[in-house]
Amino acid sequence: MLARERLLCGDEIVKQNDLSRLYGQKGCLNLSQMLYFRNKKIWIVGDSLMVGWDGTKLLKNNCPKLISQALRPKVINNRYSFSGAQISGNRNQGTVDLTNNVSQIILNSQFKSVDILLLSLGINDLNYSDNNIGYIQQRLQANIIRLKSNNSNAVIIGILPFESYLKTKNR
Repeated sequence: MLARERLLCGDEIVKQNDLSRLYGQKGCLNLSQMLYFRNKKIWIVGDSLMVGWDGTKLLKNNCPKLISQALRPKVINNRYSFSGAQISGNRNQGTVDLTNNVSQIILNSQFKSVDILLLSLGINDLNYSDNNIGYIQQRLQANIIRLKSNNSNAVIIGILPFESYLKTKNR
């Protein structure tokens, strides 16, 4: 590893040449974990949080960038994250829903070689959707099945929705 590379350890970004201080620390990746991700292809399917929206502005140090810095995967593709994206869609808004997004993903010939698919959706379903939680769960399950049937080797990791940044919404 190069000394100029950095590792995300908890909330701290630390130089790689200081690994001895980090080894075994809570929230830090060990060497084998870091090497595991080096040759992986990670795709992120998400909403505005995965684009970098924090509720008021777009961040330069957004989640995909931090994932890339911490794990140093071979590929990180955030092309399937959109502001306003939802799991279930919304009949009242022209949002990107997961079903349409998955249809585009499985048509992409590179999807067959994806190792890890990070799904980070849900806050817009809670904030803006007129769909109930049962319908949202059904759409999510159906789309995970579609993704797995098109790439059975992909590890799909879900991130639960964050606390709403809207003052009028509790969760």
